Formats: sequence, C-alpha cells, structure tokens
Amino acid sequence: MFVNHAEVPVDTLRHAVKPMDGKMMAQTTKALRLIENARPALQDHFVRTMNVLGPSYALYYGYSRNVLRGDWFSGHSYIKTISHPNIFIVGLSGGKLGYGSGNPSAAGYETLLSTEIGNVGVSDTLTGATLRGLNAQPSIQRIRPLIMKNGQPLRFMILHPYQLNTLIADTDFRTQTSRILSSSERLIEQNPILFGAQFIFEGWAIYQSDVAVAPCRSASSLPEFGPSGINGSSFTGDLSTFESYSTDTVFAGFILGSNAVLMAVDSGMVPVSREDDYGHIKGVGYDIIQ
Repeated sequence: MFVNHAEVPVDTLRHAVKPMDGKMMAQTTKALRLIENARPALQDHFVRTMNVLGPSYALYYGYSRNVLRGDWFSGHSYIKTISHPNIFIVGLSGGKLGYGSGNPSAAGYETLLSTEIGNVGVSDTLTGATLRGLNAQPSIQRIRPLIMKNGQPLRFMILHPYQLNTLIADTDFRTQTSRILSSSERLIEQNPILFGAQFIFEGWAIYQSDVAVAPCRSASSLPEFGPSGINGSSFTGDLSTFESYSTDTVFAGFILGSNAVLMAVDSGMVPVSREDDYGHIKGVGYDIIQ
C-alpha cells in the first residue's frame, strides 16, 4: 500500500467592502424602483399609441409609424403613399370610389378621394340599406366569407362607436337585428371567432372599435386617416391627442378581406421540437399566438 502525503496551503481571500446604506444608496434604489414601477405604464402607453397610429400608417403607407420615423425613412421620401383600391363612401353615387381620375397611387385618385371625403354630409350615415348595398358590390362578393356551422356565410366589419351609433338609430337595422337577436346570440356563443361581435345583420358580423377604426378628413387636397396632421413629416402629439376624436365627423370603417393589414401577437415565439420513429425523424418549429 502506497500513501502520498503533501502539504497544501489554504487561505481565505477577503475584500473589504463599504456598505452602501447611506443617502446615495437610497437614491439609487429609488431610481431603479421608479423604472420598474413605470414599466407597465410605459408598455400600456406604447400599445395604446400603436393601436391608434398602426392602422392609420398601415393603410396609407404600408408600414407602421415606428418604422417610418427612423432616419432611413426620413420624411417618407422612400415610401409610396397609396389609398386602398376598394373604398366605399356613403352618399357617393354607386358607393365605390372609381378610377376615372387615375388608379390608386395616382395623384388624381388621391385628390378625388380627398374631395369625396370632404363632400360627406351629416345625413350620409350608415343604414341597413347601406349594408345591403355593400353586400351587392362585386369587390365585396369576391371576399370569401366565413361559413358558420349552420351554413350561414358571414363577412366581418369593424365600425367606430360613432358609426355604430348612427347605424343603431336606423329603424330598418333595429327591426332586423331585434328579429334575429336570440339566434344571433347563440351563433356568437358557439363560434369563438365571433367573440366581441355587436350585431349579426344579413351576412355581416359587426364589431366596434375606437382605436382600430380611424377618423378621416381632407387635408391639403390629400386624404388623411388617423389623428389630425398625421400625414405631415413633423407630426407630433401625445396619447390624449391621438385618442381624441370628438371633433371628427367622418370615419373609415374596415371590411376584412383576404389580406391582413396588421397582425396582433399575444405571446412571443417559443421554439418547439418533436422526435418520431425512435429518434430518426426530428422536427423543429415554433409556437406563437397571433
């Protein structure tokens, strides 16, 4: 039997540290706590701001405002402004804005749209007859509806509270929705995608939103969607200004078609993997709620 014997020096390493428990430490801690406490409010402010500005910029510029305000896109000089090719205006003969003055993105089309927005009067409001007329439009008919379990086809419309208020005031609309109220409530309960729908009316599922639906106006012979002055390169304002629409009289509701304008994400991307056939088949994907 062999025994190895060795002496190994052992020491304890110590550093003297002055406790930070004075007034300055309290100030530092307070600052850090202020940042942490402000985080939820700042996140809420950002989300609410993007709710207002997101649709406005996406509709007219094709990009969100936080992208366009970077140095690369300064003044929007690299972005082609273009209004939607399928715009319907209450009170306009034929309903749909035509291309007689030029195709979408042409100056004539934008000027005509600006003019027609300015021509909308106090009596040009949504009614049951308006919704029936929209249903008959060829471009609306080309939108593939969602077929409910009972076979009923539905298309989706998002209206501003002001728009919905005038629609409810229409006798024809009230009569029809009251007649099918119980069946509409059952339909909404049975279909999660209809959660939040206010009314079902002759092929339309109608929702209400005061942030996704933008006020619009004529500004310098151009259409303007969203808060006043949003087209300008020096557009500024605060959240209370963005969310204020009490002085606006014309609003642009949305009909959801086959192309998404915006995408909402409820959770971050989480990588997932799966193995099969005793490890011979391996797959990698991601899980996200959007």
